[in-house]
Amino acid sequence: MSFISQPFDQPILLIDLDGVLADFDAGFKTRWNEHMGALFPAVDVQERCHFHIADDYPAKYRTDIERLMHAPGFYNSLPPIPGAIEAFQRLKAEGYALWICSTPPSRNIQAATEKLAWIEHHLGTFMLERTIFAADKTMIHGDFLVDDRPTITGSCTPNWEHILFDQPYNRQSPLPRLVWNQEGLMYLITALSQCVTNRSCSRQ
Repeated sequence: MSFISQPFDQPILLIDLDGVLADFDAGFKTRWNEHMGALFPAVDVQERCHFHIADDYPAKYRTDIERLMHAPGFYNSLPPIPGAIEAFQRLKAEGYALWICSTPPSRNIQAATEKLAWIEHHLGTFMLERTIFAADKTMIHGDFLVDDRPTITGSCTPNWEHILFDQPYNRQSPLPRLVWNQEGLMYLITALSQCVTNRSCSRQ
């Protein structure tokens, strides 16, 4: 079975990009310490309490944070989260329908282009046709969404199940969560396999 030519009833796994595949915190920390570290050292990811990184810094640095995140090359230079690429390739090899589902930041016109460059470099050119940019992820069809945002709201009731990618700033959420290790990978494979079984049974 080729990856692109998959049956329509194949379970769909939506995967967020920043904070799930691309290590936003590592990239931000490096750039912040290069430009602003002498004034205020970057907050370590383990000390993060809020989904929006600006909320973990004094209010007077909000403009500096926005300027850094809007600087050319920020998003395509983010390193992968450890284990993310290997896990993605394993899921691809299993034949599941994988889609990237990401929300580019507002007022950053080059962010989508940089995210596509990251995807092409780390995941392959074929994933460019399997990338969805959406401000409202509840409108996107899928079976599961792996996302680090603890609460996802929008105009629709989503038909996907939210699986939380574990980060220090979302640990108050009771949602099922995973990291890119063998246990997390097997959790996803089991959930996707159960979808296949359920759909097969429904056709009998």
